[in-house]
Amino acid sequence: MWKYVLLVLLAGCSLGSLSTITKIGISKGFSVGELLAGQFFIGWLILMILVVLSKKKLKFQGLKFILIGGVAIGCVSIFYTLAVSKLPASIAVLLLFQFTWIGLLLDSLNQKRWPEPKSLGSIIILLIGTFLASGVVGAKEFTYDPIGILLGLLAAICFAIYIFIMSKTSAEVPAVQKKLLYGYNS
Repeated sequence: MWKYVLLVLLAGCSLGSLSTITKIGISKGFSVGELLAGQFFIGWLILMILVVLSKKKLKFQGLKFILIGGVAIGCVSIFYTLAVSKLPASIAVLLLFQFTWIGLLLDSLNQKRWPEPKSLGSIIILLIGTFLASGVVGAKEFTYDPIGILLGLLAAICFAIYIFIMSKTSAEVPAVQKKLLYGYNS
């Protein structure tokens, strides 16, 4: 069990460092495109090494879902990095985490039923917490770039789609291989 706790912690740290690295890269004169290309290349290279070391054959069950998921997670990276370039990192990550309620709504649409009352309550609490954490309360004027906000929300929508699609892929495909086909940051 501790293995999984540590993996989640590592993933959270990685996401947090991505914002910092992006902000530093932009301040050093790198373009968003250069930063994204570097992220994708290094991540893909690491996953290629892991696939080779795993000595398992690549399986392509559910390839349609894997490809759609790959596009979705790629869009998450693009929209999130662009959002970080236009907003404070804390606001960009706050917007990204809206994937939780967006995913709930996506699942409800898929199942053609309303979310349960507990889920609706969770959504309301999440939205209130997001509003309070954004710093808008008590601010004299709204200073966040609207395009940055839109990009952050697009990242959240794509992440919710990615999680939804990933739940439809074949469980027989090893996780490292899914990551290789989806993208490094899945």
